[in-house]
Amino acid sequence: MKTGIYKITIEDQIYVGSSKQIEYRWKQHKLYIKKGICNYKIRKAYKGSALFEVLEECECSLLEEREQYYIDKLKPTLNIATEAYRA
Repeated sequence: MKTGIYKITIEDQIYVGSSKQIEYRWKQHKLYIKKGICNYKIRKAYKGSALFEVLEECECSLLEEREQYYIDKLKPTLNIATEAYRA
């Protein structure tokens, strides 16, 4: 089970996220995209394919910090929020 930061690339746009269970989160994203219940930016950009990549594996306690690092560095256009948030 991988914990860390991931990136979804659709066309030339990216989404950055974090999860305690990256593979499970990807399955959720794929299902949500297929059903059209993902965020409106992803829904609009999706044309049939998406590339999922692990950017970094890290401890759960660092998820928010590391996700924010990649949001700041990569400036993802498919994220709605510009700040990482861990509930």
